Amino acid sequence: MKINNDSFVDFKNTEKFTPFFQVSAKGLFNKLDKMLKLLEEIFFYSQFDDPKRIKEILLELKSRYEMKIMSSGHQIAISRVFSYFTPASAFSQQLSGVDFYYFLCDLIQHFDERFPLIMKNLQSLFSRIFQKNQVVLSITADETIKSNIYQKVSTLLEKMNCQKTKAIKYSFKSIQQNEGFMIPGQVQYVAKGFNFKQLGFSYQGDYQVLNSILQLEYLWQKIRINGGAYGAFSSFGWNGSCVLASYRDPGLSGTLNTFDQAYQFIKDLNLTEREFTKFIIGTIGSIDTPMTPYLKGKKATHRYLSSLTSQDVQKMRNQILTTGLKKIKSYYKILKSGTELNHYCIVGTESAISSQADLFQKTESLIK
Repeated sequence: MKINNDSFVDFKNTEKFTPFFQVSAKGLFNKLDKMLKLLEEIFFYSQFDDPKRIKEILLELKSRYEMKIMSSGHQIAISRVFSYFTPASAFSQQLSGVDFYYFLCDLIQHFDERFPLIMKNLQSLFSRIFQKNQVVLSITADETIKSNIYQKVSTLLEKMNCQKTKAIKYSFKSIQQNEGFMIPGQVQYVAKGFNFKQLGFSYQGDYQVLNSILQLEYLWQKIRINGGAYGAFSSFGWNGSCVLASYRDPGLSGTLNTFDQAYQFIKDLNLTEREFTKFIIGTIGSIDTPMTPYLKGKKATHRYLSSLTSQDVQKMRNQILTTGLKKIKSYYKILKSGTELNHYCIVGTESAISSQADLFQKTESLIK
């Protein structure tokens, strides 16, 4: 059983996103009644009046985030970069990013004096979220038992309140911050990104071929082998978000310079037909991977909530299979235009960030 917050970007309009409070569970059919009983306790009997337990949960959340900072600093840097120019990512910062961590620290520091307000806000959120007219239900099961499961789950959901609540509209402005977050350690996590849709480029499925070439032929060689980082990677999302990033990297400004020269590598790219075909096969292989029933259901639900149809997915697949070297090389313009915007975030050591402070608009210690 898992509970989390998430937001889904609309495939047709990537500036639009919808936040969801997700409750998911999986189990054997003969355990369904027990699983629904646990869900019923969550939906209708959750309590928020025990200050000791609430504070324990907040401290646990803070501890988990600090462990994530130390083990997955690249994820912190990447999500922060995306928040500079993507509304859904800016919203996610409030839910699970650096902004949420700072909010959590402040909440814990002033917990005793604020607990009455915390309890009131939690109770208000609880009553507003669990409304049956707002539920999106996804069931993945064998065809022979699916209708039975649906009936039992529907009976549970019918017990929920059904009140009209006013939708809240969120507005986030693009801000270039170039932040440096200092943490204990000896390495950096460097991320530089942009939104190519905001630069006038539309998403193409063969951007994933470009991504494969960029990672394996350029970033791996320049940053992993020559630069000594533990890893280097890139991504091109259909929502327009693109990032170049390094993992456990001894460098900082040198890595940013390497990212800035990526466009030149793609512009001058020279591959044989056999080499290029291997990248197409590898890209398709990474997309069409075997999935468990759970993963199939999860992917189908995410696509539904993002308005991404099977026709859209097939179109992307066809663009991968029919692309050519000349077309991939023309995409250097995307990398050049994007990296010139200079959106970057570094999570790294105090010595590295302080000695290159002129690179940043803002530097601060991340762990409070």
